[in-house]
Amino acid sequence: MKKKMSNLSKLLLAVLFVLAGVVISGKIGVKADTDKDEIGIVRVSNTKQLQKAINNPDISIIIFKTREMDKFTIKANENAMNKTLIIDAPNAFIVNKAVFYEIYLHDVISYTESVSGNYIVFYFNPDRVQKIKVAKKKTVEKFTFVTLSTFDERYNCYTLSKGAKINNVNMVYYGADDVVYAESDEDNNTLSLKYTDNDKNDRSYTVQLDDRGRIKRMISDATFNFDYKFKYNKNGYKIKFTGDDDDDKNCKYVCTMKGDYILKETMVSDNSTYEYEYFFEDGADFRCPYKVTYYHKRGDLEEGWTKTYTYDSKNRVGSCFTEYLTGEKEKAVTYYDSKDFTVKEVYTYYDEAGEQIGDILTVDYEYSKSGDIIKRITTIGDVETVIIYEYNEYGECVNIIGQE
Repeated sequence: MKKKMSNLSKLLLAVLFVLAGVVISGKIGVKADTDKDEIGIVRVSNTKQLQKAINNPDISIIIFKTREMDKFTIKANENAMNKTLIIDAPNAFIVNKAVFYEIYLHDVISYTESVSGNYIVFYFNPDRVQKIKVAKKKTVEKFTFVTLSTFDERYNCYTLSKGAKINNVNMVYYGADDVVYAESDEDNNTLSLKYTDNDKNDRSYTVQLDDRGRIKRMISDATFNFDYKFKYNKNGYKIKFTGDDDDDKNCKYVCTMKGDYILKETMVSDNSTYEYEYFFEDGADFRCPYKVTYYHKRGDLEEGWTKTYTYDSKNRVGSCFTEYLTGEKEKAVTYYDSKDFTVKEVYTYYDEAGEQIGDILTVDYEYSKSGDIIKRITTIGDVETVIIYEYNEYGECVNIIGQE
């Protein structure tokens, strides 16, 4: 089933932010469009500005956009109910306690819904793990997954805490020319989505949901085929999936957890093994392991590494030392400014004997007052590469000078 974009969707496409050269925003069928001659749009970068925008009767659409690595709590506010909130905060940990007209999660590393009643649209990025959680006994009215390419619930997950639920789940493909919605079979609690992506690959997904809106089974039978079944623990975390895909037969993934802490992830199939193990200091944040080990074997291929991390007082990664199975090593150090923006990254590489390989690589970042990256300088030895980014008032990157 295909639907044309609404006028409001087209407006949002014209004025809202761009990530990686694509736009995700617009009505996507979450609620019926409203008739508005003028739509007030404002960009904010912190919760103080956000509350001010919520209380402004002339504002309809709020873009919360920041690269700050911090925790943000959106407080309850009855004026939010007629506002659309768009979140573009790739390094943020957000807790929401307000009911909005609708919420678009364009990019966020961690988002917790701590209120009932919201309509949420989530941009599904197959190249990035994002944690979306509904707090205990809270209900999301509608949760819509949007993709520009593919779906695969193994690596991007939403968690429903004890007693939490989603009343309506939907899937949408957002193509270059149109929008394709999943068809729903309410009697069997399934969704079916078929489309041809922008690369001319056929895609076909069938999803079976449980009575709380969690994915029990997901099937793909076009281009890349798979059939996965999922199991959750009492806290709502995905701890197991089994099934087959074009690369691996008789897959079995098991996640060992202690509370919110992931201790070990293992996936074994007929022809491969993956294993991640996580180690924590006593009292550490569950997102901050001090050591992570990885091992993968497929046929004669064998690879792996051990990463050791240090963190600052804000739980930001200060350094990461990687030792590969081959014996080669890599050291990465990250520096932040007073606004929690990454301003410098330094990479040093070593051979098996511990001798430095080549020149040190540094990456320096400069930001605008709004928090957008305006310059990235990469230096290797005497060679310097400069990239300039230009934005409009909404934080949309409209021009890149230099080579990515």
